Amino acid sequence: MSKNWKDALLSSGLPLEYEVTRILLQAGFYVSGEYPYSRRSDRSSEEFSVDLRANHFLEQGCDNGGFKAQLATICECKYRNPDKSWIFVPDLNDPDFSPSSAHALRSFPNYTCYTFDHARIVSFCCQYPPAMKGIELQERHGEAFERDIRHAVNQLRYALPELVAEYAREANAGHPTDCLPFFILPLLVTNAPLRMLREKLTLHEVLAAKDLADISDVVEAVDLYSPFARDFRQHSYRVFAELAADCDGARPGNFARIARYQKGKRGRLVRHDDTGLAGGWPESGAFEQFLVVNEAALKGVLESAKTAIYEALKESAQVVFPDDESQKTVKSSDGSQKEA
Repeated sequence: MSKNWKDALLSSGLPLEYEVTRILLQAGFYVSGEYPYSRRSDRSSEEFSVDLRANHFLEQGCDNGGFKAQLATICECKYRNPDKSWIFVPDLNDPDFSPSSAHALRSFPNYTCYTFDHARIVSFCCQYPPAMKGIELQERHGEAFERDIRHAVNQLRYALPELVAEYAREANAGHPTDCLPFFILPLLVTNAPLRMLREKLTLHEVLAAKDLADISDVVEAVDLYSPFARDFRQHSYRVFAELAADCDGARPGNFARIARYQKGKRGRLVRHDDTGLAGGWPESGAFEQFLVVNEAALKGVLESAKTAIYEALKESAQVVFPDDESQKTVKSSDGSQKEA
């Protein structure tokens, strides 16, 4: 039996993208449509895209129309038929030895002239159950697939370096007062029910189970750990090498000032990062952690991310200034002045 028009339209993913757009707008985001990016290799550069890109500007709370930070999100949307569920394996490792890390919401302390409380960002990331792997299970036909989840995560992963580099160039080129914090939240959004296998599940219990409810629990979102291979490392290296060359130009930018301020305090800037990954991240987790969200829970995830950033910025203050300006007075992100 051939598909009718409704099945074809739903399978295209367009209605889900439209629904996700509506949710983003309701949450105060501005939606730009799809986000195109290039995958770099030794031989060529090929264009791909993520379904949606959106920005939210966190206002200062005053009447001057200014903002104190921005939150960017890229969303890959996957519509699934009602008989499909996504099943995830929990991370059973001791937290001190787990490959997972609190990077679902990306923050960039080395790309801003302002301070913020990074612990609030970590708290946001830690509220979602960590998962090590996911599959798509079609209950009616008894089929399981991993490739679609992996492909969607890779779309987000490969888009991240160019997105980070775009914001970083803007941060480096402007006046230090305008070098505000930015945050990035990549999301894999689906209408499929998300289920996490129970931590003490045994193979015998799976064999004895009559349905998925016997061995798993429904969750709204999971923080999926997804390691990358050499191809992505090379892709990322090329993107950030171009960024480093731009930022090391003849005219010193904000990153040179930030480096002097942070010298001996934390991290390294992108031009000193010999791993080929993004500056300021001493580990690769920023390209390995991805929130997978059920469409019904998306609004709550977005609001929670906004709240975490507002909390992180409560005591935010400008600490890096033009080279000829005294740093005895610092400027808070709400525009007020106070002694350093």
